[in-house]
Amino acid sequence: MKFGDYIRERRAQLGLTQPEAAAKAGIEQSYLSKLENGRSTPSAEVYARLCEAYDIDSAALYTAIDDEAIQELMDIEQIRALAAVKASQSQAETRMWRLASVIAIGLGAGLLGASQIIPTEESRFVYQSTGVIEDGESLNFFNDLDEASPELLERIDELTRSQTDYMGPHFLEDVEGGRRVWMMVGGETVSVRGWARWFVIPGLAFLFSGAAGLATVWRRR
Repeated sequence: MKFGDYIRERRAQLGLTQPEAAAKAGIEQSYLSKLENGRSTPSAEVYARLCEAYDIDSAALYTAIDDEAIQELMDIEQIRALAAVKASQSQAETRMWRLASVIAIGLGAGLLGASQIIPTEESRFVYQSTGVIEDGESLNFFNDLDEASPELLERIDELTRSQTDYMGPHFLEDVEGGRRVWMMVGGETVSVRGWARWFVIPGLAFLFSGAAGLATVWRRR
């Protein structure tokens, strides 16, 4: 909205004719007509008279008129002060947007990096033990099961376990009633920390948000 349109609407709201408004403001009707039609710009003194006659609040006027009209009124102290406040607020908002955008990009990059660094698979070694070897018995006690006696077969208690620690091709473990010989029978790769892949989604969201924020800041410059 132009300044002239604003004071014309304000005069209409007050129910004043142009001659009445001009007399109340202490200016010529022809001059008021030029102001309303945008053919003239008020001086600081005339602006003050109009504000008093029309009960105009400078902050409300500043919000209502367009940027071109504001530039035309920059010689008026009240308008100049309001423009300085708005510029300061705009700079603060720009800094806030820039900081938020940089933080979002940092978070996005961190999440994407974490999704790649955090392992989602690990190698495990599979060991197997046939049964418990009692004290005094040979460590090869369960080696020849093809010709095992019924008593030996009853003692078979086969266990298998998978672990991340490599203990060599075989190792001994003390257990209740004796010892177990664990023989490595193979390896496997298992999925762990599968949740890390979900970091990709928020990571991309933060990156795009940050980039959009920086683009907004750039357009506002």
